[in-house]
Amino acid sequence: MTDHDPADPDSAAVHIHLSFTMRGALPLRLVDLLFRSKQLLLVEYGYLTPLDLTVGSPSRRAAAFVDHINSEGLAAALEAAENVTTLPYNDLETLRVYDGGWIGREAVAVEPSTGATEVVRVHGSVDVDRFLDAVRSVLSPYAVGVKRREGVAFEFNGLLGRLSRY
Repeated sequence: MTDHDPADPDSAAVHIHLSFTMRGALPLRLVDLLFRSKQLLLVEYGYLTPLDLTVGSPSRRAAAFVDHINSEGLAAALEAAENVTTLPYNDLETLRVYDGGWIGREAVAVEPSTGATEVVRVHGSVDVDRFLDAVRSVLSPYAVGVKRREGVAFEFNGLLGRLSRY
């Protein structure tokens, strides 16, 4: 995290918005990834209970967050968020995108140069190859490794492991 203001107009453009991802165990947390000019924002905007999961609330809440950005603007959506983690691209080591393998969901692991790796599971639809191309385009001026991995991403007490077909 940095002291940069995520609503700073100098980095206001959102180049990629990956919506409807989740992280954590219980309670699960809804998170959107916003790739801006100089930083990645992980915007946490809701906690999910088992009841939320059974009645289909996560997809509606994710859509409502996107609508909030579109109707009220990014600054208002960030202000309403429960938590915003700002990761400047200069502080990132690697971004890995997992394809989910045979049984899992796609996932994105963001590994900063120092600190804990952030892992989110994608619950919306995503074309992994197109997403990777877009991320590589945004991160091309920076020394960040962007990698595709086959398999399922798991996080155990901060350590990232991977199950793969290979």
